[in-house]
Amino acid sequence: MIFDLIIVSSLFLVIILIQFQIKQITKYKNGYILATSIPFDLIEDERIKEITEELKRENSILFKIFLPLPLLIFIAETELVKMLLFVFVITIYAILINIFTNKSMKELREYKKIKNIKSNIKYADLKANVEIKKNMPSKFMHILPMIILLPGLFFLDFEVKTSTLFLITGAILNLSLIYFAIVIEKSPNIIYSELEEVNVDLNVRNKGNFSKFILIFTLILSIINLIGTILSYNNPYSYLPFIVYIVFVTLGLIFIIIKQNNISKEKNINLNVDEKDYYDIFGYKNEDDKRILVPSKLSPGNMDINRGRPLGKAIFYGSIAIGILFFASLPYFLTPANYKYNFENDRILISAKLYKDEINYKDIEEVKILDEFPGKDVIRINGTSLKSQNYGSFSIKGIGNVRLYYYKSSKKVIFIRADKNYIFNQKTDRDTKELYEKIISMKFK
Repeated sequence: MIFDLIIVSSLFLVIILIQFQIKQITKYKNGYILATSIPFDLIEDERIKEITEELKRENSILFKIFLPLPLLIFIAETELVKMLLFVFVITIYAILINIFTNKSMKELREYKKIKNIKSNIKYADLKANVEIKKNMPSKFMHILPMIILLPGLFFLDFEVKTSTLFLITGAILNLSLIYFAIVIEKSPNIIYSELEEVNVDLNVRNKGNFSKFILIFTLILSIINLIGTILSYNNPYSYLPFIVYIVFVTLGLIFIIIKQNNISKEKNINLNVDEKDYYDIFGYKNEDDKRILVPSKLSPGNMDINRGRPLGKAIFYGSIAIGILFFASLPYFLTPANYKYNFENDRILISAKLYKDEINYKDIEEVKILDEFPGKDVIRINGTSLKSQNYGSFSIKGIGNVRLYYYKSSKKVIFIRADKNYIFNQKTDRDTKELYEKIISMKFK
């Protein structure tokens, strides 16, 4: 059920974020509509409004169609079907949204050519830029969330790894949020008017204060993560600290989205607009721009890879290749495996897909058959966990780390203590008992 809740929640979040993205790019912001540079004096043009409103209508229809689809995951029978549904919904929704967005961008740029629209105003408020920079968050405020996490290094547990993974997750999320804050701070200042006071006030409020809000949220997450790391170190089998952390992260991200949406509602008129249209639905492409990462115009707050540069092109297409490889591997990792037990004169060979183990008879200190799986508190370190079976490296409360090959259709399991702990069985109690008897006969023959 936890697995279902995670992927359903993730799917809802993705759909809502795409909806939010469309609302952002159809508003005039920093000289752009639909990643197309438009002078501020044409934002009320009827044709431009018609193009953006049409995209909003199409997006609204898709949103209503796709929003209920994540619920299908709850009635799917297997993990593979659930993940394929997850991938299918995201992929199809993203493709359709990009098709409609691309159509609207082409229409807008065609209209721009027909009207011969060019920016004829070039204005820079350099004095305001200096004042705005002074009001950005300090460098110490950027690194403070990471400093808060440092005591967590004393609570790392490389055996069970729960506290270690907790701390690593927090560090990665912190770095992502700090990077997001820096992107906001480094974004071009919007020139709202020829009055310096207005430019300073609005940019500090929309950039500096927003960045501070994100950094304060990151600081709070660091404190929660540190407490969660300590609690996970003391009780690595409890999911409560992780659940609390996820709830805080989700609520915080929702507040960030709401706050950014409120900022975007303001009349963003940039008097310093004089750029070519290098953006498309795939990101950014400009051979003359030496930057590899540039602020995105279609995904507010994110960065686009510059496909015009050789390195950027390699990263872009390499990421696509990795994504295709990942999705193609899902059937392999999310379908049941048959455990193979081979007996040789001096050892037992156990295998399941990528996992292989050898147990030498001379290393066996203890071997016994248990009437039921030993313990409910189990953590997967690495491996596969399906409705029908678990296999790979796990940690079990009261035993420690084990190599697990467990069919859930059988209550009985075989426990071996050798060079490490092993728990395994067959699909039925009868077959498990026969496997145990064979091990005993081979060890003591």
